[in-house]
Amino acid sequence: MIDNFKHTANHPAAAGDGARHGFMKNQAPRNPMDIVDAKQLIEAIFKKWIRYKVNNK
Repeated sequence: MIDNFKHTANHPAAAGDGARHGFMKNQAPRNPMDIVDAKQLIEAIFKKWIRYKVNNK
């Protein structure tokens, strides 16, 4: 899931003008992650990180 997130965010054919790179030699992801799924992934990672920080002082 994280690999698909990164590949989608990096590839201009998948992310358009918002891509992190302007040109890539490799193919765009076959199943690019949509923005809703990307936001949910980042939110889940952030919540887990906060729980970890709170529980491991």
